[in-house]
Amino acid sequence: MLIRPGCQVALTASIPLQIWEELLRKHLTSLRSKPTSADPCLYVKHFPDGTWILMPIYVDDGLVSFMCDVAVYEKFAADLTALLDGRIKWGPADEFLQMDILQSSDRSTVSVSMESYIRSALATLDSDGKLKTYSTAAEGDILKRMSTDTSRVLTPSEKSEYLHAVGMLGYIRKLRCDIEYATSLVASRVQAPTAYDAQCVNRIFGYLKGSASIGRTFNGDPVLRGFSDADFGNAPDGRSYSGHVVMLGGSAIVARTRKQSVATTATADSELLALGALVRSMDETLVTLGNLGVNVQTPVELYCDNSATVLAATTLSARKSRHLANQAAYVREHTLSSRSMRVNLIGTKHNLADFFTKALGRDDFLRFRSQLMEGRPVSPHAFAPRMTRK
Repeated sequence: MLIRPGCQVALTASIPLQIWEELLRKHLTSLRSKPTSADPCLYVKHFPDGTWILMPIYVDDGLVSFMCDVAVYEKFAADLTALLDGRIKWGPADEFLQMDILQSSDRSTVSVSMESYIRSALATLDSDGKLKTYSTAAEGDILKRMSTDTSRVLTPSEKSEYLHAVGMLGYIRKLRCDIEYATSLVASRVQAPTAYDAQCVNRIFGYLKGSASIGRTFNGDPVLRGFSDADFGNAPDGRSYSGHVVMLGGSAIVARTRKQSVATTATADSELLALGALVRSMDETLVTLGNLGVNVQTPVELYCDNSATVLAATTLSARKSRHLANQAAYVREHTLSSRSMRVNLIGTKHNLADFFTKALGRDDFLRFRSQLMEGRPVSPHAFAPRMTRK
């Protein structure tokens, strides 16, 4: 893997953050680093030989990664330090925004975890060490129990603790996609959390307690893929849950669980909404990669386990609902018009997005987790051509 984490950058001088941001932007621009159109806080400097220096900035913290000669990177660092009059310090790229970064000695993999942050959270939430550990983030019937929940509503002080815990989970889930589904459910209950909701939060932290060191491992796999799924009509209000994931480098780079904004009357319709969300995320990913000068082989392969949805995405079939017709048109814009993406049928057993729409049993949960986060390859049989209805 040629991409190397360089150094962590931090502000040392006591100056207002707004002035620091303007200074940093000004001097990065003078060094011919440009903010990307996908994210104005992500700067990239391209070189004629196709290599680059990448620098994401968050308030007064930054991280430099580079795919160029070390001497070129060191000159860039020296020039930036000089322009800022020594107001920044450089350190090893082993931590950024409370995420721990570890690169293998042969530079073949990069692992990112939140072990330090999780253990810090547990030191407060589990100070007596009595929190039970679990092998999955949610019990299998969590949605059913939430729908029929009659446990007491939390007191104001208990609700405050609940909101604080859910807030921490909301940050952890940005990296730990194995708690994405469970966290999305407890986050939807913040208005009037109950004793059972608090129990679900404790279970998530119990799962994290037993898996704190797990993160995402990137092995340089150049294949970009996407998966989508929907759990039809299983939300307490009758709506469906969408889940999708974008894979690159052997790990998930986008992973989301969302309750759909409209109710649908058929499984294929809920699957179409989920596929539309995946197409949007993939489109954003392609823009970001394009900003970095990365050439992606198209069409990018997308996978869905519903044959009717695949048919709707690849043919000019009509949809009864205007909202769904718009979704279908949006998907076809990418699959038929621009041909930047191609939708394929995949078996549910191999659909990685299934991980984000339901609470799985232990074996399936651990299998999907290893494929999504730990670099375990997906079986080649998963991508074998499948027949769809005509």
